[in-house]
Amino acid sequence: MTNLKRFFVLATILLTSDLLAQGIQPSERNEDFDDGALQRARNAYFYDIRTSGEEKDLTVINQKEYDAMMSMENRNSFKSLSNPAWIQIAGSQENHNSGRIRDIVADPANPNTVYVATGSGGVWKCQDITSKPTKWIDLSERLPTLLCGAMALDPKNPNILFLGTGESPNDGYKYMPGAGIFRSTDAGNNWTSVAPTTKAGGVCTQILIDSIDSKVIYVATASSSGLLKSTDGGDTWRKLTKLTISPTSIAYNAKNPLTLIVSGYGNIYRSVDSGATWTKTMTGITGSVGAVSVANAPGNANLFYATVSTGNGVFNGLFMSNDGGVNWKKMSGYDATLPGSNKNINPLARQGDWCNSITVRPSNPKQIFVAGLDTYMSNDSGVTWTQITDWNPGMHTYPGNYVHADHHRILFIGNTLYDCGDGGLAKASAPFINAWSTDCNHGLSTLQFVGVATDKNFTFVTGGCQDNSTNRASINDTTFTQTRGGDGGRGWVSSNDPSIVYTTYVRTTFYQSTDSGKSFPGANLIEQNTALYRIDESGFGNGEGSPFYPAYDVSRDGEIVAFGGNSHMWISTTGGSDEFTAVPPSASTKMGTYVNAVHVFQGEDATNYMWSAAGNNVWRSVDQGNTWVSKSVGEAVYGITSNPKNRNEVYAVSQGVGATQKHFFKSSDGGATFTSPATNFPNIGCWSVAVNPNDGMLFVGTDKGVVYSFDGGVTWNPLMNGMPLAEVLSLTLRGVNNDKLLAGTYGRGVFWIDIGALKGVDQGNVISELALDPVFPNPLSSQAASIGFSIKNSGVVTLKLHDVLGREVKILEKSYFDQGKHSVSFEKNNLPTGTYYIMLTSNGHSVSQKFVIE
Repeated sequence: MTNLKRFFVLATILLTSDLLAQGIQPSERNEDFDDGALQRARNAYFYDIRTSGEEKDLTVINQKEYDAMMSMENRNSFKSLSNPAWIQIAGSQENHNSGRIRDIVADPANPNTVYVATGSGGVWKCQDITSKPTKWIDLSERLPTLLCGAMALDPKNPNILFLGTGESPNDGYKYMPGAGIFRSTDAGNNWTSVAPTTKAGGVCTQILIDSIDSKVIYVATASSSGLLKSTDGGDTWRKLTKLTISPTSIAYNAKNPLTLIVSGYGNIYRSVDSGATWTKTMTGITGSVGAVSVANAPGNANLFYATVSTGNGVFNGLFMSNDGGVNWKKMSGYDATLPGSNKNINPLARQGDWCNSITVRPSNPKQIFVAGLDTYMSNDSGVTWTQITDWNPGMHTYPGNYVHADHHRILFIGNTLYDCGDGGLAKASAPFINAWSTDCNHGLSTLQFVGVATDKNFTFVTGGCQDNSTNRASINDTTFTQTRGGDGGRGWVSSNDPSIVYTTYVRTTFYQSTDSGKSFPGANLIEQNTALYRIDESGFGNGEGSPFYPAYDVSRDGEIVAFGGNSHMWISTTGGSDEFTAVPPSASTKMGTYVNAVHVFQGEDATNYMWSAAGNNVWRSVDQGNTWVSKSVGEAVYGITSNPKNRNEVYAVSQGVGATQKHFFKSSDGGATFTSPATNFPNIGCWSVAVNPNDGMLFVGTDKGVVYSFDGGVTWNPLMNGMPLAEVLSLTLRGVNNDKLLAGTYGRGVFWIDIGALKGVDQGNVISELALDPVFPNPLSSQAASIGFSIKNSGVVTLKLHDVLGREVKILEKSYFDQGKHSVSFEKNNLPTGTYYIMLTSNGHSVSQKFVIE
């Protein structure tokens, strides 16, 4: 059966769960593997969900959601002048993998200070990339999007950074747009929009700053916005209209910035007048042309290289130009006419439209590096090649050539080669073979969790990540441990018996652990159910199938499993060990197109009760899933829960954004009817909902963080102290007193917060952890003030300025500090007169102080 599955997967260019679950040996994830196909399916999943409401333009949705969250008043944060903050759980995976990175830049005066732009985790800074362990600082808590595609640093002023947002620009994708171009003038603490999506498009793939005149900046937008240029340091931008492609890659020589080589899907163009005019330059490039990346040899203004994929992502070849990009010569690739072994080189595998990057060693114009599925090196301008990374030479052995598969950007910073990919960051120096280090990912909390869970006593967490497996960590661990390979889906832990844990891979794959999620031996529990099981999203194979990330829930004893398919619920009463039964049983009585949310009552009695959502309908069953009744709430529901002490209290939340959109729904009769009692709920798509059975407090995970309600869902407040504006796909309440709220984010890892402190903070405990000295002078009439503080434990310290409504005005400081007393200066600059609060946050605690600017 396994060999047959592998045949199916290779035929459809997809992997089954079995292959990924076993970690996939190198021979199994070969040149026929196409992670781009999986990424297209992932993007479609999130794209379709987020456009399920009235508004269909994701760029508009993102801006409306950001505005809605930022406009929420947050006076509650300052009522006691101290409050709890979110705490990050673990970070990277075993110090080796983090979430996807798209770009990296460094301070030219101090190349150990680096910044990375991540696929869905924002911007991060490391002040010493050589330190062990590395200490990363998130610089994007309040960026309107965490989807990042490109970065650049002003070579004349290292405090000035540019960020291009959005990702997945390649052909055939439902891409995830960002929010345009941003600039920071204080080394990334604060960001200002300099080009919205109306100017910059949804995706920025590369930013190039002129090394001679840093006021001149180019941005490849991979959209109809084309190639943008600024000549005033980013204040204004114009489209270079003579270039008629959507560019993805830019190359030039620092000694001759007038000549630009720009590539897009299927084309290469050349300009010799800083982009005023362009000429298509494809002479010598033969065969099918898909995605193209270009690079210059830094020591030679006329020497350029291009790595070209075919229309289906296979490596067409490596091409070289010795005349400034006018003519090209094929050096290697899939070409029977080429001499020797270089006719069979294929570093891109079948992923050239998803992973395609090239760079040249500054000290050697003939030494080039191409990255796709793995990374290859040539010492002779691309004639012969050596593979220098191996994405999986053996699970958990991590020899010196291990780097996670799927590489998106490789470049040199000084003599060090950096590799940015789906597993985060890797670096190597000469000779580049068996010399790779991935421990620089330590503390880089950018894993893309689909759903996380924890045991009743809040001792460990488990959950699945995009392309980074199912993971587990104890609450106080600094890293996650991989427990099952491939893409991970939603996790679940029994509140009765913490040894029973479930996880999923994409589509109809479902696994059980009996050792608290430390391992998931055994077969896919869905595999035996031929009426449900399906191999991939194209329908190849048997069965109904399920959404890309399947929705499911399990009774607290681990026996009753409710699994959501593409049109039915599937029920097992034996923990999934026997056949699942479809409900409704008739093919003509479907729940909807996809079952997007599932919830089984978690109380100590009445285990017959369960709910599901498909489209605008919430379905309920009172007989263990044998019969179902639906109720339309008018919106597409993606999260359901109930009060474990009262099965009549049911809550649902929806995705989508629109002028008349509702997002929070409440039922007091077990789901027979629903109301929308919220008076100030933000216009933000929602993923998850949790209720505290002790006091009825409600929490909702949204596209932009977490909100909560004290009064049964009537009024809402942001719960964002220490939480970035991330997609919170799952929320779980645990702890002996239900006082620990766990949040799983898609791109920013896992957080928890002590909600018991929301209604009354133990001032003595807070003061013992950190203290904020009186601001001097106060009132502030002069230009500058001194802010002193002390922290009990070393860690990242954030100092923020808020207005009297609790809305953030500015980040004053965000850096790693050792324990003890410290002081920073504050300049009021152009801040208007009035009353403000300064909030100090570190290690899960916050204190604030009122002061006045005159």
